Amino acid sequence: MGGAGLALFVVAGMIAAALMLESVNHFLPDTEGSMIEQIEKMMNGPLWVNLITMCIFAPLFEEWMCRGVLLRGLLNYEHKGGELSERPRGMSPALAIAISALFFAAIHGNIWQGVTAFIIGCLMGYVYYRTGSLKLTILMHCANNTFAVLTQKFGDESLKEAKSLVDVLPPWEYAIIFAVSAVIVILLIQYLRKIELQDPQGNCDIIPSADDQAGRDICRIIEHPEFGKVKLRKNPRSRRISIRVNPRRGVTVSLPWLVPYRMAERFLDEHREWVLERLEKNKERAIEALPPEEIERLRKEAKAYLPARLASFAEQYSFAYNQVRIKNNVSNWGRCSRKGNINLNLRLMTLPEDLRDYVILHELCHLRHPNHGKEFHSLLESLCPDHRKKEKELRKYRIF
Repeated sequence: MGGAGLALFVVAGMIAAALMLESVNHFLPDTEGSMIEQIEKMMNGPLWVNLITMCIFAPLFEEWMCRGVLLRGLLNYEHKGGELSERPRGMSPALAIAISALFFAAIHGNIWQGVTAFIIGCLMGYVYYRTGSLKLTILMHCANNTFAVLTQKFGDESLKEAKSLVDVLPPWEYAIIFAVSAVIVILLIQYLRKIELQDPQGNCDIIPSADDQAGRDICRIIEHPEFGKVKLRKNPRSRRISIRVNPRRGVTVSLPWLVPYRMAERFLDEHREWVLERLEKNKERAIEALPPEEIERLRKEAKAYLPARLASFAEQYSFAYNQVRIKNNVSNWGRCSRKGNINLNLRLMTLPEDLRDYVILHELCHLRHPNHGKEFHSLLESLCPDHRKKEKELRKYRIF
């Protein structure tokens, strides 16, 4: 079922649930006079005011607060035990949905709306839990309120004065409406249950904590039919969705905090051909990969040569680094961290000496300028005047 079809389905389910709950309203105590007066004051205003306030603003605010903030937070808050606890994130989905529905009922401020609001809140909470879409619950809420407003505005006097449809319609007519509505609600719930959960805590996105936003990533692993395991990584530094294909780590999709995971999955599918091409190239590289004994030989040579060469350049040009490590990387020739640690690829020993020196100088410059801005390139040019030529030559060599 497409997005439009599901939207119509949840709207039909919401109206059906509202019709079923007329039987609940029938058994509630009579509405107090003050409450009736408040409702009449609201409903006697211009239709466009009622539609804007009750059918647009109220659903937007209440769904953002009850489902988008409260339910999402209850499903995804972190436990003190972290990954070692029995349930590392959130509470039981059923309990979280019930608590958010209770809050939804409480903000209505009266028992007459509160009872039915709790049941409706549970239905909308379940829709959000299974789909992760706040748009659908806003649409459901809007449909329910619009149905109520139009019924009050254009219904006959007997309908306006009655507690519920049960008091207006003949029993057999309401029984048919109730039965049909029950079938629609049951079919909707059955359809929602077939939606695959990407996480035991539901399909809604994880809310980043203060620690996360300070720099710790959160990930979701999905099983793609063609790419295998794909890591969807929310990164506080990401400004757009991007894909990386690494021979060892596989496919990783990085996305900003506020972008839903489903958009990352859609982006991945849109770039399917590119990902398959990169995976095929990685297979070719694997065939050409160095044998273990060759890697060990290069490692010994690199440990004997590269740290000394790095120390020589650092002393010559007044750089201070923290540690140097020799790595068996397949993604870069070297790397400089913000803590001043420099990693050098053992495969540098397969390059000509001038290119080795270029990589070392490049990483030393990152000690002062961690980006590739103008200041970085100015410093690198002062140390290696033909660095652009060296960079082009380096691209001719493949890391495998």
